[in-house]
Amino acid sequence: METKFQRVAKVSEFEEELKPKLVEVDGTSIGVYKVRGKYYAYENVCDHRGGPVCEGSVMGLVQCKVSANGRRLGDYVSDDKVALVCPWHGVEYDIETGVCFANRDLSLRRFDVKVEGEEIMVDLAREII
Repeated sequence: METKFQRVAKVSEFEEELKPKLVEVDGTSIGVYKVRGKYYAYENVCDHRGGPVCEGSVMGLVQCKVSANGRRLGDYVSDDKVALVCPWHGVEYDIETGVCFANRDLSLRRFDVKVEGEEIMVDLAREII
């Protein structure tokens, strides 16, 4: 398959991690993210109900701490798992893979990203699965 990378942003536009940049490429709305120094790009469509997922929150995954006997001890925000949360219904996707945390059958359409110098490039022809 032929690759067709297109410039979508500059590295300097991502000084603040987890803050998305919404762009349109060939009529497709895409959210571009910087997480722990790596870049990710997703189509702005939630696999759950088609909501504008890239307009949602990006935060540590909220998880539940459970005791050895199964008693719920409370919720906490994960330091190592980052979720992209759809603003319509709160569906949480792993920002690094695009896969839904609660239902592995749901996933976001993810695109190949590369950095060339100061340019962030996305290839819509090459979807990452």
